[in-house]
Amino acid sequence: MARIAIVEFDVPEHNNESEQVVSMAQRYERAAQEYGEDGPLVAGGFLAPMLLGQLRATAPSNFEQPVSAWCKELESAGFRVRSSTHLFDYSWAPAWLIVADA
Repeated sequence: MARIAIVEFDVPEHNNESEQVVSMAQRYERAAQEYGEDGPLVAGGFLAPMLLGQLRATAPSNFEQPVSAWCKELESAGFRVRSSTHLFDYSWAPAWLIVADA
């Protein structure tokens, strides 16, 4: 039996683009603050490129969605989701482990 394990952030669902942008700004600020004095380095070298990748006008170069959406995608691809388990609350969003069988 083939099995896949995914660790992903459970980002909030948004009703519109404005809510999404506000949520991203708040989460980026929390993430940068988490690094204390190194915050500007992390913000410029990692967080800013990630943010710009999500906000690209043509097609985003990175992507995020709630854990429930990941589970639906796995099921649509023919997997059976065995479990989704909360791992840790990060500044960005809670991390979850999703385990599915092919």
